[in-house]
Amino acid sequence: MTHQELRHRLEQLAQPSYRDFVSILTPGAQNILGVRIPHLHNLAAEITSGDFREFLWLPGEGACHEERMVCLLVIARAKIEEKTRRKCISEAAPQLLNWAECYIFCSALKKTGKDAERTWRLIQPHLKSGNEFEIRFAVIMILLCFLGSDHIDRSLRALAEVKHEGYYVKMAVAWALCEAFIKQREKTISFFQTKKLDPFTSAKTASKICDSRRIPEGDKTLARQLLGQSKKHAGKTATAQMCGTVS
Repeated sequence: MTHQELRHRLEQLAQPSYRDFVSILTPGAQNILGVRIPHLHNLAAEITSGDFREFLWLPGEGACHEERMVCLLVIARAKIEEKTRRKCISEAAPQLLNWAECYIFCSALKKTGKDAERTWRLIQPHLKSGNEFEIRFAVIMILLCFLGSDHIDRSLRALAEVKHEGYYVKMAVAWALCEAFIKQREKTISFFQTKKLDPFTSAKTASKICDSRRIPEGDKTLARQLLGQSKKHAGKTATAQMCGTVS
């Protein structure tokens, strides 16, 4: 399959009503056609079963949103040497344009990444980037891959060191800390006690915790207290839970 053939296939699968929905949900996405995610996964699987080399790099100007998403899936899934994959990831991460690209990329990489230490080293430069969605990519990788007991200490330190004013960075950190609170409660409580978060991230972390159905009410109260949030301010927010991906 070529890029031209992929674009044709995507145009055939496009739904105008879904395009309108995605346009509202995904600020920063360009040239949206309106193709549902399962179709993107199917196209990526088809590409990786053949000659996929031209899809290991994000396409340039004029590419549609879904074409970029398919390329990210190919980078994550193609049967290539891990050294080549890491190079492709490092080149793609600074080019990410929105939360949807970050999430589909990270979710696919989670399934293929087996070498935790190399993956950890890979994401470190991206955490220190000045690019909002490049940093978000690295934070979501921490959320998906590095909240286990073997990694939680360095993950919490890394999250505390993220310094960027972008909304999507702060919301990613809040989401990661909520997940850390669920998976590594005592360690995360100790982290909250250090008061290393800025007020906005503290508030959004408390909000995410209070919105979660996996956290007991007593722990929600404790988190609000540790994060300096009243119940009123830590409740559900208007933009809350778009399948857990837009926060």
